[in-house]
Amino acid sequence: MQTRAPSRSVARQVEWRTLALLGANYLAWLALLWLYPLSPVAVVVLLGLCLTLHLSLQHECIHGHPTTSTRLNDLLGLPPLALVYPYGVYKETHLRHHRDEFITMPGIDPESYFYTATEWRSMTTLGRALAWANMTLLGRLLLNPLRGSLAMCWLGWRQLRHGNARQRLTWITHVAGITLVLWVVTTVFLVPAWAYLLGAYLAHALISLRAFFEHRMTDSPEERIVVVESCGLFRFLFLNNNFHAVHHRHPGLPWYRIAPLYRAEQRSILERNGEFHFKGYGDWLRYLVRPVAAPVHPALLPAP
Repeated sequence: MQTRAPSRSVARQVEWRTLALLGANYLAWLALLWLYPLSPVAVVVLLGLCLTLHLSLQHECIHGHPTTSTRLNDLLGLPPLALVYPYGVYKETHLRHHRDEFITMPGIDPESYFYTATEWRSMTTLGRALAWANMTLLGRLLLNPLRGSLAMCWLGWRQLRHGNARQRLTWITHVAGITLVLWVVTTVFLVPAWAYLLGAYLAHALISLRAFFEHRMTDSPEERIVVVESCGLFRFLFLNNNFHAVHHRHPGLPWYRIAPLYRAEQRSILERNGEFHFKGYGDWLRYLVRPVAAPVHPALLPAP
């Protein structure tokens, strides 16, 4: 995995644009909670966008931004505003996902949506139906936030009971963080919990949109990673992670340098990723109710 070369000056060690965006997004979160009584529907929608950006900023912190201090970056990304994923679990699993040679492989890639043949045979009829639904865009948007939340709850329960000291501390910190966030939301700003949960659900649905067809199954690892050019709003909310092939090739590159690099090297980037490229997320509407792939990973199917 590539990392950024250390810079010589303090000015270059701090990515001020990212730091400013982190601060602005936390302030926007507080402002939206305060404005909730004026327009509840608009605030819930804007909260969804704010929390989407928060998740993208957590992703930046995981990859070594905005400072050269890992502890400070982790502290900046730690608050669980979007509720579900503990920052420590997200960091550990996402960095494992960056082993590109294993992308999409169930049991190895933590962000894979595929199953092994053995897992598939052990699933109930309902489980298989939900797995097929999750391979459609509509299913991913509607079901994946709930699926992810339940999976995190189950993981948290197991690690609190049977995990090591570090895992227990991660979950205790996360539960305390969620409790504090919900106390601020419901007690300080008097925003109903259901409204905040709806905003968080929207945020996770938007992240599920970005990840829906981020990776495909091919022999070449570089050809598994997509480029979606998209509109300015999504590029901002996802902090240019829609240029996903660029991010995987240069995981230490800050978000504001990804798009310029893509524009400068577009032809070579698309040649390397096998032209796995879309003009925008609207191109994925063809998969609204049609599965983008079968849930069982073909590389792991038993030989005939």
